[in-house]
Amino acid sequence: MNILIVEDIASSKFGGAERSMRSFCERLAREGHNVHLVFDRAGDYAGDQSAPYASISRVSTLPLRAQSLLSWTKSIWRLSRLCKLNGIDLVLTHVVHSVSMLRIVRSLTGVKIAAYFKWICGTETVGKQASWGLKGFDGGAAVSQFVGDYWIRNGFPVGKMEIVPEGVECDFLQTSTENVGLRGQSEGPWNVCFAGRIVREKGLHVLLDSFAEVSKYVGNSFCIIAGCFDNENSNGESYQTFVMRRIKELALGQRVRFVGYVDPLAPLLKDMDVVVIPSLCQDAQPLVLMQAMAEGVPVLASRVGGIPEVLSGELQEQMFEPGNAVELSEKMLGIAKCPPQQLATLKQHLRNHVAGNYSLEISQRRLSIAVGIR
Repeated sequence: MNILIVEDIASSKFGGAERSMRSFCERLAREGHNVHLVFDRAGDYAGDQSAPYASISRVSTLPLRAQSLLSWTKSIWRLSRLCKLNGIDLVLTHVVHSVSMLRIVRSLTGVKIAAYFKWICGTETVGKQASWGLKGFDGGAAVSQFVGDYWIRNGFPVGKMEIVPEGVECDFLQTSTENVGLRGQSEGPWNVCFAGRIVREKGLHVLLDSFAEVSKYVGNSFCIIAGCFDNENSNGESYQTFVMRRIKELALGQRVRFVGYVDPLAPLLKDMDVVVIPSLCQDAQPLVLMQAMAEGVPVLASRVGGIPEVLSGELQEQMFEPGNAVELSEKMLGIAKCPPQQLATLKQHLRNHVAGNYSLEISQRRLSIAVGIR
């Protein structure tokens, strides 16, 4: 098949959603499909980043309200032309602001359109333009039931939505965890990790407040932060300024380490003692959550969005109320004090849970079926 992927940000700015879509494109290319790429903004696709794609184009897919009528019309013409020139059979996107444009392209070219929903908007409704666009899709999938229900409420055809959680590599699951326990202070530091975009809604400040309390009881402990700050301001102060001031107020300057954007993330995660996802927003399905579990690293996450669908059954104990720094610190201390054999059992359970439910192979195969790739 000839497939056009409509992406948002480019490779030099990859987040979890973009990395997983690229992995899916690499699979499609290995299977013999011709994968073409359109990206919207930021960065570029230089060098080996272009490897899976037969062609790469930059086209603004922002909705009409976010660009002029002339610019919007030109983008529709460019997308339609790309579809015709390359004989595109299917357009696949996870960029929701492109849906109205893609519905028009579909009517002009006859190409099928599908979506893989990986997040929700910050509002209960998405607006008339996006809702109209969603109604015209031929197929789609969502990473969780929580996400799928949201987009169905906003216009996506209910009978065309499949639930396909994102997956992670599981080749490492042969690693033995029989003798894995809590590393003693003499064996190295006790590391707490945050990984992802550093924006207010991801709740890093909640983790810092909790870690300040935990560090009083756990010697040689460090908070490792992987990711980059967003430069947007809120009430006149950037989130970066707020976080740095908070670190100083909590006297954590020697215990907090920023390591920047990390890719691949797995080598960093495997050296952590606990990974925390303190989201304040309705996180759809944080990829770092499954990545950490796959490495056998204990996780703690806010009880929001699609996270309860991942941390189900016995793993419900790994969740805390969003914004509750006291509850989070108690759970972190519980992991720090956990007997070695009990900790080893938890780690193995996490790995088994990922292998049985979030294998990358299974996820990508199901996604192909859900969006009509044969």
